[in-house]
Amino acid sequence: MISLYQPGDTVLHRLGAGPKLAALLVAGVAVTLTTGLGWLGAAALLALAILAVARPPAGLIRSQAIGLAFVTALILALSALAGVWRDGVIFVLRVVALVSLATAVTVTTRTSAIQDLIEDGLTRFGPAGRRGAERLGLAIALVIRFVPELVAHAGALDEARKARGLKASAPRLLVPLLVRTLRTADAVAEALDARGYPGTGPSRAPVHPAPPTPAAGPSSPPLPEPRKDPAS
Repeated sequence: MISLYQPGDTVLHRLGAGPKLAALLVAGVAVTLTTGLGWLGAAALLALAILAVARPPAGLIRSQAIGLAFVTALILALSALAGVWRDGVIFVLRVVALVSLATAVTVTTRTSAIQDLIEDGLTRFGPAGRRGAERLGLAIALVIRFVPELVAHAGALDEARKARGLKASAPRLLVPLLVRTLRTADAVAEALDARGYPGTGPSRAPVHPAPPTPAAGPSSPPLPEPRKDPAS
């Protein structure tokens, strides 16, 4: 499952998806426009406190902390070499604040709740908005469903490569993965066409068209009778 939602009974879990996304948007704009180190430091500490309230799993925090530490260390080192260390500190504080807030929203909000919120907002724009909401909902559902499957395909191909004792190379992984992805996309598109989902239909040509069969019925000419030999 691609969603990072974790069930819970915290204040953030009880808060609706709309207020949380609106607060995240406002906080993102405010942090981006702020350049004071004191304000940014306070924002980063507040964001970390909010993340602690959300009670995310330790494994998620560990993996994000490792990646974030690598990026921040690299940015600080490059900033120090360039003589603009203050800009590096500002960037690091912004990243810490925004990543912490985004993680808090992600682990306390169901993907379906965010999807419903976006679709409800689009339906307010009339028929065009409703069609867009249907297509967006379908796209989100497909991403959530098939991204983990593609990752599993890549892992299976890599395991098969190791079992054969072959060296790791991009073509050995990407070419069969691309073939599997195209086959999966073809099968999904045909299934969507058959079910009449929005944005699909007869305009899409079949990938493997069946050969035409002769029409049977009264309009078909009768077969000629075999001629008989008069001598017989």
